[in-house]
Amino acid sequence: MSRDDDNRPDNDAFFSRWSRRKQQVKRDERAAFATPEAVKSDVAGAAPTAAVASAQAPLSQPEDKTTKPATPRALTEEDFADVDFSKLDYTSNYDRFTQAGVPESIRQKALTQLWHSDAIFTQVDPFQDYAGDFTDAATVPKGLVRTAYKVGQGYLTDKEANAWERLGKPDVTPEIAALPELRPGYRVRRATMDDAAALSDLQTVSILQLAADSYGRDVAESWAQGLSADVFGVRLAATGSITDVAIDDNTGAIAAFLGRIGPDIQALFVAPGHGRRGLAHRLIERAIIDVEASGASGSMTVSASRLSQPIFQRLGFRDSATRQSQTRGGAFMDVFDMKRTIVSDAAVAIAPEPPDQPAVRAFFAASEAYMGALYPAESNHFVDVAVLAKPNVIFLVARHNGEAVGCGAVVKQDDASGEIKRMWVDPAARGLKLGVRLLDALEAAARRDGVAVLQLETGIHQPEAISLYRRAGFVEIGPFGDYQPDPLSLFMEKQLT
Repeated sequence: MSRDDDNRPDNDAFFSRWSRRKQQVKRDERAAFATPEAVKSDVAGAAPTAAVASAQAPLSQPEDKTTKPATPRALTEEDFADVDFSKLDYTSNYDRFTQAGVPESIRQKALTQLWHSDAIFTQVDPFQDYAGDFTDAATVPKGLVRTAYKVGQGYLTDKEANAWERLGKPDVTPEIAALPELRPGYRVRRATMDDAAALSDLQTVSILQLAADSYGRDVAESWAQGLSADVFGVRLAATGSITDVAIDDNTGAIAAFLGRIGPDIQALFVAPGHGRRGLAHRLIERAIIDVEASGASGSMTVSASRLSQPIFQRLGFRDSATRQSQTRGGAFMDVFDMKRTIVSDAAVAIAPEPPDQPAVRAFFAASEAYMGALYPAESNHFVDVAVLAKPNVIFLVARHNGEAVGCGAVVKQDDASGEIKRMWVDPAARGLKLGVRLLDALEAAARRDGVAVLQLETGIHQPEAISLYRRAGFVEIGPFGDYQPDPLSLFMEKQLT
């Protein structure tokens, strides 16, 4: 199994896949209505492909043109006895199961298989952002599968979903439209002294409505005590103070903000009604980019609440201490002191090195232990140091301030293909985007050596790795080389020429 360690959840690959799926349906629909024969398709507007034809047996007997068509009989589970549900996955055509008259037990059985067929689908938390039902017939092309799980916006890209949300609402004002986009539906700008009152109100409401669930009402009220526009005015005027605010396109109001002094984050709050839309995540990412671009060294720090700790963890912050902090009103609450190493391009070096060295062998041992806990031995396909030391192998080591923190290899084949192996990053260096850096470096080295296509095998229980490869342009394929089909494996490739 190959593994990356860029531990940031990123749903772009998921949305892109559904967007491509939707566009393909649109193309199929146009093609279907281009010929008279297409009108006879079992599903109006979506011609079945050869790959799924065997799973799309007619739901009733073919029409006898010499007699009046019989009234279709009610469907039963026996009508689906030909379906091998175990072979359904997210690439299958589900039209047959979503038509009227399909028994609910059959529909649920098929959709459950869809839900469990992809590691990305089974991560529930990211879908909380998209719990609204966007499957209205006016926005979903005919024939597009609709699940019973209301993943909703998963059918649309972020931009498409934002366009849907804005239907019937006034256009974004020119002043807001001129601001950089934080994410679809929201812009970002630096706070000014004129924002002090709005920031104070947002933090107060956020604490009272959201933090009360984690800390209790008494602690929340104590935490919010004493907040005012004057307090925020002092914060905004402090030397080195920077506060980024997320602006709602629809209202122009501040929906979230992150305040920091240099590399140290002081406050992060999201207004009720704007939660679970990735605003906190995007604001932290923006702060990380700004700090790294400034040439600062050392660490970014934050004292996180129970609410924000998981978000910071996903972006590479690590707990350094847990303590009791006294609020403005005198109550005590748990906070988590966290740090994230500041990474500059100068601090990270990725270069060819021999695999037979202690640090690399330690990486291999850690990788094998990790994979052994996820998969049976027959599903792990490790290559040893002797193979990696051969002339047909590109082997790179990533170092941070001189210390080995990761490695990766490309094993070149005679057919101008190359296989990525032994991708690994030290857990202590997670969050430094080394997975992305290593993958980019391996791809660049492979191109220089004339590799035409990169291939890899990874495991279905590694959603972060799968997401990294998809973001880098890898697509799913069948088993290649000496690999055999394995339900625990995912095979991918990327064309380089």
